[in-house]
Amino acid sequence: MNKSSSNDQTRKQASSAGSPARQGERGGMTVREAGHKGGQRVRELVAKGKEASSRGR
Repeated sequence: MNKSSSNDQTRKQASSAGSPARQGERGGMTVREAGHKGGQRVRELVAKGKEASSRGR
């Protein structure tokens, strides 16, 4: 096997790190899903803060 074939194989292995088969091992949440979930949580906290602020007036 020549050097470039070895590098190509390594790239293929790296690109399969997010494959569905491996997602089960890690919980299956993608970066996009985590960001969305985090954004939802921020909106909830902002809403709670606004409610608390308006009650304190």
